[in-house]
Amino acid sequence: MIYSLSGIIKHKKLNELVIDVGGIGYGVEVPLSCLGSIPDIEKKCFLWVFTKVREDSIKLFGFTSWAQRNAFSILININGVGPKVAIAILSTLSVGELSSAVELKEIEKLQLVPGIGKRTAEKILLELNSKSDRLTEVHTNECDSNHSRASFGDLGFDKEEKLASNDLKDKIKDLKSALNNLGFKEKDISLTVDQIKKSYEGEDISDLIKNALTLLSDKSLIQKHSQEKKSDDLDQLF
Repeated sequence: MIYSLSGIIKHKKLNELVIDVGGIGYGVEVPLSCLGSIPDIEKKCFLWVFTKVREDSIKLFGFTSWAQRNAFSILININGVGPKVAIAILSTLSVGELSSAVELKEIEKLQLVPGIGKRTAEKILLELNSKSDRLTEVHTNECDSNHSRASFGDLGFDKEEKLASNDLKDKIKDLKSALNNLGFKEKDISLTVDQIKKSYEGEDISDLIKNALTLLSDKSLIQKHSQEKKSDDLDQLF
Protein backbone atom coordinates (compact mmCIF):
# COMPACT_ATOMS: atom_id res chain seq x y z
CA MET A 1 0.00 0.00 0.00
CA ILE A 2 1.40 3.41 -1.01
CA TYR A 3 0.68 6.21 1.47
CA SER A 4 2.81 9.03 0.06
CA LEU A 5 5.04 9.97 -2.87
CA SER A 6 7.94 12.39 -3.02
CA GLY A 7 9.58 12.99 -6.37
CA ILE A 8 9.87 15.06 -9.53
CA ILE A 9 6.83 15.95 -11.62
CA LYS A 10 7.35 14.66 -15.16
CA HIS A 11 3.85 15.19 -16.53
CA LYS A 12 1.07 17.53 -15.49
CA LYS A 13 -2.29 17.83 -17.21
CA LEU A 14 -4.95 19.38 -14.99
CA ASN A 15 -5.54 16.82 -12.25
CA GLU A 16 -3.41 14.07 -13.77
CA LEU A 17 0.23 13.88 -12.71
CA VAL A 18 3.19 11.60 -13.31
CA ILE A 19 5.71 11.73 -10.46
CA ASP A 20 9.18 10.23 -10.93
CA VAL A 21 10.36 8.48 -7.78
CA GLY A 22 13.73 6.80 -8.15
CA GLY A 23 13.31 6.37 -11.89
CA ILE A 24 9.77 4.97 -11.68
CA GLY A 25 6.88 7.13 -12.91
CA TYR A 26 3.72 6.95 -10.80
CA GLY A 27 0.44 8.17 -12.30
CA VAL A 28 -1.59 10.10 -9.73
CA GLU A 29 -5.02 11.75 -9.92
CA VAL A 30 -5.57 14.77 -7.67
CA PRO A 31 -8.59 16.98 -6.86
CA LEU A 32 -8.75 20.23 -8.83
CA SER A 33 -8.59 22.09 -5.52
CA CYS A 34 -4.97 20.96 -5.18
CA LEU A 35 -3.81 22.67 -8.37
CA GLY A 36 -2.70 25.85 -6.58
CA SER A 37 -0.26 23.76 -4.53
CA ILE A 38 1.12 21.61 -7.33
CA PRO A 39 4.48 22.78 -8.74
CA ASP A 40 5.51 22.88 -12.39
CA ILE A 41 7.08 20.07 -14.40
CA GLU A 42 10.61 19.11 -13.28
CA LYS A 43 9.94 20.48 -9.79
CA LYS A 44 9.89 18.47 -6.57
CA CYS A 45 6.50 17.48 -5.20
CA PHE A 46 5.18 15.65 -2.13
CA LEU A 47 1.70 14.14 -2.00
CA TRP A 48 -0.25 12.01 0.44
CA VAL A 49 -1.63 9.05 -1.50
CA PHE A 50 -4.65 6.76 -1.33
CA THR A 51 -4.16 3.48 -3.19
CA LYS A 52 -7.30 2.02 -4.75
CA VAL A 53 -6.84 -1.64 -5.63
CA ARG A 54 -9.22 -3.49 -7.94
CA GLU A 55 -9.04 -6.86 -9.62
CA ASP A 56 -7.92 -5.36 -12.92
CA SER A 57 -6.16 -2.15 -11.86
CA ILE A 58 -4.36 -0.13 -9.20
CA LYS A 59 -5.04 3.62 -9.09
CA LEU A 60 -3.31 6.27 -7.02
CA PHE A 61 -5.11 9.38 -5.77
CA GLY A 62 -2.96 12.21 -4.43
CA PHE A 63 -3.67 14.97 -1.91
CA THR A 64 -1.81 17.95 -0.51
CA SER A 65 -3.00 17.22 3.03
CA TRP A 66 -3.56 14.13 5.15
CA ALA A 67 -7.02 15.48 5.96
CA GLN A 68 -8.00 15.44 2.27
CA ARG A 69 -6.80 11.86 1.98
CA ASN A 70 -8.85 10.81 5.00
CA ALA A 71 -11.94 12.64 3.72
CA PHE A 72 -11.54 10.80 0.40
CA SER A 73 -11.35 7.49 2.29
CA ILE A 74 -14.58 8.32 4.14
CA LEU A 75 -16.39 9.37 0.95
CA ILE A 76 -15.60 6.27 -1.10
CA ASN A 77 -17.00 4.08 1.68
CA ILE A 78 -20.42 5.63 1.12
CA ASN A 79 -22.71 3.43 -0.94
CA GLY A 80 -22.80 4.71 -4.52
CA VAL A 81 -19.85 7.09 -4.16
CA GLY A 82 -16.81 5.97 -6.10
CA PRO A 83 -13.41 7.64 -6.53
CA LYS A 84 -14.66 9.81 -9.41
CA VAL A 85 -17.47 11.36 -7.34
CA ALA A 86 -15.23 11.67 -4.26
CA ILE A 87 -12.59 13.53 -6.30
CA ALA A 88 -15.30 15.80 -7.74
CA ILE A 89 -16.53 16.61 -4.22
CA LEU A 90 -13.03 17.44 -2.97
CA SER A 91 -12.40 19.44 -6.15
CA THR A 92 -15.36 21.65 -5.24
CA LEU A 93 -15.44 21.71 -1.43
CA SER A 94 -12.69 21.90 1.17
CA VAL A 95 -12.73 19.39 4.02
CA GLY A 96 -14.02 22.17 6.27
CA GLU A 97 -16.84 23.07 3.89
CA LEU A 98 -17.82 19.42 3.56
CA SER A 99 -17.83 18.97 7.34
CA SER A 100 -19.91 22.14 7.75
CA ALA A 101 -22.37 21.00 5.07
CA VAL A 102 -22.93 17.74 6.94
CA GLU A 103 -23.32 19.44 10.31
CA LEU A 104 -25.74 22.08 9.00
CA LYS A 105 -27.43 19.74 6.49
CA GLU A 106 -26.64 22.12 3.62
CA ILE A 107 -27.78 20.08 0.63
CA GLU A 108 -27.20 23.03 -1.71
CA LYS A 109 -23.47 22.95 -1.00
CA LEU A 110 -23.15 19.40 -2.29
CA GLN A 111 -25.25 20.36 -5.30
CA LEU A 112 -22.40 22.68 -6.31
CA VAL A 113 -20.51 19.53 -7.28
CA PRO A 114 -20.93 18.77 -11.01
CA GLY A 115 -23.11 15.71 -11.54
CA ILE A 116 -24.65 15.72 -8.06
CA GLY A 117 -28.35 16.53 -7.96
CA LYS A 118 -30.63 17.05 -4.99
CA ARG A 119 -31.48 13.38 -4.47
CA THR A 120 -27.84 12.26 -4.57
CA ALA A 121 -26.80 15.14 -2.31
CA GLU A 122 -29.45 14.15 0.24
CA LYS A 123 -28.26 10.54 0.16
CA ILE A 124 -24.61 11.51 0.64
CA LEU A 125 -25.40 13.87 3.52
CA LEU A 126 -27.54 11.21 5.18
CA GLU A 127 -24.75 8.64 5.06
CA LEU A 128 -22.08 11.18 6.02
CA ASN A 129 -24.15 12.14 9.05
CA SER A 130 -23.35 8.77 10.64
CA LYS A 131 -19.67 9.45 9.97
CA SER A 132 -19.78 13.11 11.05
CA ASP A 133 -17.53 12.52 14.08
CA ARG A 134 -14.79 11.10 11.85
CA LEU A 135 -15.19 13.93 9.35
CA THR A 136 -15.11 16.58 12.09
CA GLU A 137 -11.97 14.99 13.53
CA VAL A 138 -10.36 15.04 10.09
CA HIS A 139 -11.21 18.74 9.68
CA THR A 140 -9.97 19.60 13.19
CA ASN A 141 -6.68 17.86 12.54
CA GLU A 142 -6.35 19.79 9.29
CA CYS A 143 -6.84 23.11 11.09
CA ASP A 144 -4.32 22.16 13.78
CA SER A 145 -1.69 21.07 11.29
CA ASN A 146 0.85 23.43 9.82
CA HIS A 147 0.93 21.19 6.77
CA SER A 148 -2.74 21.33 5.80
CA ARG A 149 -1.64 22.84 2.49
CA ALA A 150 1.59 21.99 0.69
CA SER A 151 4.08 24.79 1.24
CA PHE A 152 6.17 25.92 -1.72
CA GLY A 153 9.11 26.50 0.60
CA ASP A 154 8.89 22.93 1.92
CA LEU A 155 8.73 21.57 -1.63
CA GLY A 156 12.03 23.13 -2.57
CA PHE A 157 11.08 26.00 -4.88
CA ASP A 158 10.43 29.66 -4.16
CA LYS A 159 7.32 31.80 -4.37
CA GLU A 160 8.70 33.84 -7.26
CA GLU A 161 8.61 30.77 -9.49
CA LYS A 162 5.01 30.15 -8.47
CA LEU A 163 4.00 33.73 -9.26
CA ALA A 164 5.86 33.71 -12.57
CA SER A 165 4.08 30.55 -13.73
CA ASN A 166 0.61 31.55 -12.53
CA ASP A 167 -0.21 34.40 -14.89
CA LEU A 168 -3.84 34.96 -15.81
CA LYS A 169 -3.50 33.54 -19.33
CA ASP A 170 -2.29 30.16 -18.08
CA LYS A 171 -4.89 30.09 -15.32
CA ILE A 172 -7.74 30.78 -17.74
CA LYS A 173 -6.50 28.03 -20.05
CA ASP A 174 -6.42 25.55 -17.15
CA LEU A 175 -9.79 26.79 -15.90
CA LYS A 176 -11.45 26.19 -19.27
CA SER A 177 -9.95 22.70 -19.52
CA ALA A 178 -11.05 21.84 -15.98
CA LEU A 179 -14.64 22.96 -16.55
CA ASN A 180 -14.72 21.15 -19.90
CA ASN A 181 -13.53 17.93 -18.27
CA LEU A 182 -16.24 18.30 -15.64
CA GLY A 183 -18.83 18.24 -18.43
CA PHE A 184 -20.04 21.85 -18.60
CA LYS A 185 -21.28 23.28 -21.91
CA GLU A 186 -18.91 25.44 -23.95
CA LYS A 187 -21.33 28.38 -23.94
CA ASP A 188 -21.66 28.37 -20.14
CA ILE A 189 -17.89 28.01 -19.75
CA SER A 190 -17.26 31.00 -22.01
CA LEU A 191 -19.72 33.22 -20.13
CA THR A 192 -18.36 32.13 -16.77
CA VAL A 193 -14.75 32.75 -17.79
CA ASP A 194 -15.71 36.27 -18.94
CA GLN A 195 -17.05 36.98 -15.45
CA ILE A 196 -13.99 35.46 -13.78
CA LYS A 197 -11.71 37.72 -15.85
CA LYS A 198 -13.63 40.83 -14.76
CA SER A 199 -13.37 40.01 -11.06
CA TYR A 200 -9.84 38.53 -11.13
CA GLU A 201 -7.68 39.69 -8.20
CA GLY A 202 -4.74 37.31 -8.36
CA GLU A 203 -6.48 34.17 -7.07
CA ASP A 204 -4.80 30.82 -7.66
CA ILE A 205 -6.32 28.28 -10.04
CA SER A 206 -8.08 26.28 -7.29
CA ASP A 207 -9.91 29.44 -6.12
CA LEU A 208 -10.82 30.34 -9.71
CA ILE A 209 -12.31 26.88 -10.23
CA LYS A 210 -14.31 27.21 -7.01
CA ASN A 211 -15.58 30.67 -8.07
CA ALA A 212 -16.49 29.32 -11.50
CA LEU A 213 -18.44 26.41 -10.03
CA THR A 214 -20.36 28.83 -7.82
CA LEU A 215 -21.28 30.91 -10.87
CA LEU A 216 -22.23 27.85 -12.89
CA SER A 217 -24.47 26.60 -10.09
CA ASP A 218 -26.48 29.83 -10.28
CA LYS A 219 -27.98 29.89 -13.77
CA SER A 220 -29.47 33.35 -13.13
CA LEU A 221 -25.96 34.82 -12.97
CA ILE A 222 -25.06 33.19 -16.28
CA GLN A 223 -28.27 34.42 -17.93
CA LYS A 224 -27.76 37.95 -16.58
CA HIS A 225 -24.23 38.08 -17.94
CA SER A 226 -25.42 36.70 -21.28
CA GLN A 227 -27.99 39.50 -21.56
CA GLU A 228 -25.36 42.11 -20.63
CA LYS A 229 -23.02 40.70 -23.28
CA LYS A 230 -25.74 40.86 -25.96
CA SER A 231 -26.48 44.45 -24.94
CA ASP A 232 -22.79 45.38 -25.23
CA ASP A 233 -22.61 43.75 -28.66
CA LEU A 234 -25.65 45.76 -29.83
CA ASP A 235 -24.12 48.98 -28.49
CA GLN A 236 -21.02 48.32 -30.57
CA LEU A 237 -23.14 47.80 -33.70
CA PHE A 238 -25.01 51.10 -33.42
